[in-house]
Amino acid sequence: MNAKERFYSGLAKETIGKITSNTDNWTSFLRTMSRNYEFTYPEQVMIYAQRPNATFCKPYEDWNAENYRRYVKRGSTGIALFVMNRDKPYLRYVFDVADTGVRRSSPELKPWEVTPENRSYVMEAMERTFGVAADGVLEAQLEDIASALAAEYWDDYKKQFLDIVANSFLEEYDELNIEVAFKNAVANSVSYTMYCRFVESPDNYFEHEDFQKVFDFNTRQTVNALGTAVNAISTRMFQEIEKAIEEHEQIKATERSADYERDDLQTGRRLSDSEPSVGERGRETSGQVRQDASSIFGAEQSDAPERHDSDGEPVPAPVGDRGNGESQSGISDGAVPEGQPRTGQRNAADGVGAAHEQPESTGGGSRDDGAYQQLSLNLFLSENEQISFIDRAESFTPSAFSFVQEEIDHFLLLGSNTDEARKVVALEYYEAEAAGRNRSDLKTGLSWRLWFERR
Repeated sequence: MNAKERFYSGLAKETIGKITSNTDNWTSFLRTMSRNYEFTYPEQVMIYAQRPNATFCKPYEDWNAENYRRYVKRGSTGIALFVMNRDKPYLRYVFDVADTGVRRSSPELKPWEVTPENRSYVMEAMERTFGVAADGVLEAQLEDIASALAAEYWDDYKKQFLDIVANSFLEEYDELNIEVAFKNAVANSVSYTMYCRFVESPDNYFEHEDFQKVFDFNTRQTVNALGTAVNAISTRMFQEIEKAIEEHEQIKATERSADYERDDLQTGRRLSDSEPSVGERGRETSGQVRQDASSIFGAEQSDAPERHDSDGEPVPAPVGDRGNGESQSGISDGAVPEGQPRTGQRNAADGVGAAHEQPESTGGGSRDDGAYQQLSLNLFLSENEQISFIDRAESFTPSAFSFVQEEIDHFLLLGSNTDEARKVVALEYYEAEAAGRNRSDLKTGLSWRLWFERR
């Protein structure tokens, strides 16, 4: 382990030792978790330690890519993350959206949001997925879901957890009270994380006693186990909420499209009565739209047990491979002027030390890939170079009349689907007729060729 890795390893251990020491530290960590739920628990610890107010983090190269078309501002400090699923932990870096600038074609970044319009649909979707009834209050339903999933998680990992309670305050409990403490700490922590995305001041809805059991998790192993459980359950719930909101938006867009088409058809009938089949086509389309609007939820994400790090202590495993995901962030395309924060975004505080490498998520990838190499900022493209790259990408527009060489060669070799087509072309040129006539016949041949391709 080199000096930089040693520094960030110490920072992670120090942070883990503090986050369950009091209510303020734990709820502050949960707020960071709620904004960055696409990351794994170890990554969330590192983000919290360096940039607790970070809202949407991506690797340097992802910000430059087509999905975002943003550049990382000069002098920005990367957030170092440990890659934990390799033989030896190493670092990669991500940058918060506050570290980026926009160009003319940069999509807007807009977080998903539960609104009065989609709230009932979200409740119905959560009931279908988790089997917990929606009684009119989404937050209450989410608390019930958190309790149910905490109980399931305990059943799955009870044995592993009981093996690591030594030297913690939980050691004094019998198995039943350890179970009660675990379920209580996990369920209330997940509920608080949910509230962070739905209400302005989640602290107004919770008491100090709600997190009393969290303080019994006072060793590195028990804190990691608690954080992993909260991460796994809250991420699963956030993913389902995000999917429900996207489905609701798609249904609304489809309905609007059907309304526009119906209005157009009605306008067409008023203008002309010569097409009696238009109404039939309109009803057909409307029925198809309603059929296409229905959707099915995807497979649920399974929880993963702990892994051991290089020190032999349990390190929480990621749930799935979320590090490279797009949709889990809850961000949709849209334009934010440079320097203007997104909804719910606070001014990001500088982290501990200047990060010159980007830790990677615990997701897959080759250590030799550029995204996983230990790089320093002076090896990245400069701000001007990034802007130039993005501007070149947005200015490139392929010609609508360009053909690949294979198509040209194929036409010259085979001609159209008309008998003796090549001989006709050759004869026209052999007779040296006027250029205008040659061009006319060649265009006709091209039309034959295109028609042949469509058959």
